[in-house]
Amino acid sequence: MSSNPPNEKSLAQQAIELLKQNNVGTLSTHSVKHDGFPFASLTNYSINSDGQPIFFFSSMATHSKNIRANSKAALLVSESNTSSDMASGRLTLMGSVTPISPDAHGFNEVREAYLRSNPDAAQWISFGDFQFYRLTLIDIYFVAGFGVMGWVSPEDFAAAAK
Repeated sequence: MSSNPPNEKSLAQQAIELLKQNNVGTLSTHSVKHDGFPFASLTNYSINSDGQPIFFFSSMATHSKNIRANSKAALLVSESNTSSDMASGRLTLMGSVTPISPDAHGFNEVREAYLRSNPDAAQWISFGDFQFYRLTLIDIYFVAGFGVMGWVSPEDFAAAAK
């Protein structure tokens, strides 16, 4: 039985909508240069059918170097169309960022979906040092606005993405 009234969307549904409405977020990784400190960088993303963020990174990027040393990361995505940032929706997705092999099942779909969301990436797609990565989710925290927030399980998030 749902804890939401029939016409109200669950936190998971609202969270996936926010993720789908955007294609840029702040990725926080563990700094290699400054041990124990986070490193945040603005990055483009798309999502797969389970709502997992997909990235396209150069091996020379600082966040790529950080990920190779420690795959744990968080992606912050926020709504930017309201007059008060604290009343805006925001979503933190936590998990491990891992490379997607070009031989992996579904790789072409990942590539095409990324290019649909981020058409400028077509100019880098043939560069040898770029690779696709997936953020495999372990937990999600969503703030729908002032006073409405909570944790969303990866399973509920994936179901909402369908």
